[in-house]
Amino acid sequence: MSPEFKDGLLERFGLLRRFYGLKLLFTVGKTDATNWFLHDRHELKYSLDLAEEGIVIDIGAYKGNFTLNLLRKNPKLTFLLYEPILEYYNVAKDKLGDQRNVIINQKGVSSDGRKIQLLDEGLRSRQIVSPSKENLEIHTHSILAIFEVDSRIELLKMNIEGMEYECLEILITNDKLKLAKNLLIQFHNFENTSEDRYMAIRDKLNVEYDCVFSYKWIWELWKRKTEISTM
Repeated sequence: MSPEFKDGLLERFGLLRRFYGLKLLFTVGKTDATNWFLHDRHELKYSLDLAEEGIVIDIGAYKGNFTLNLLRKNPKLTFLLYEPILEYYNVAKDKLGDQRNVIINQKGVSSDGRKIQLLDEGLRSRQIVSPSKENLEIHTHSILAIFEVDSRIELLKMNIEGMEYECLEILITNDKLKLAKNLLIQFHNFENTSEDRYMAIRDKLNVEYDCVFSYKWIWELWKRKTEISTM
């Protein structure tokens, strides 16, 4: 079973998520990942306190399922999606392309808008530093440019396989992250520096945000402590 096929099944079927959690319990023990799947916390991703209008930024949109589910509950929000891999972008486009309040971009997102090398492994696609003809060359938008929107950002959802660190760090450095009311982030533990960068970002988040839930290396939801003006 390919990782992409397995991830698709886990996304759709709660009973399979519980069985997968049971498998993790016997193979790796009690971890946040085990608890997430064993107790089927999948719906926590949609337990969001969102205003009726505003913008949702979905970075790492994959096949558009997250936006599709959130759109059903929040039809007046505007959704900006970023998915760099053409195959998954096309699937998202088929699902959501007829929605006037959904804009889908076939680009990745980085701290500076550079081109990157991407290893295509479905949901686990990630940046590769060493160029290779097997990798995809991806154009990216700067996260700072994405945050230059006129409407209030109700939610920043980010699942970008390690690129979240540089994007969150530059938003924090430029005092822009607080423009987002809610943060739904999947952090990844790919590099030797991941743990240190993760803890440093959490320390900064605690100043402006409250942690609603945290399943380490799975999903975390943060909500801004106070309202701020977007003017």
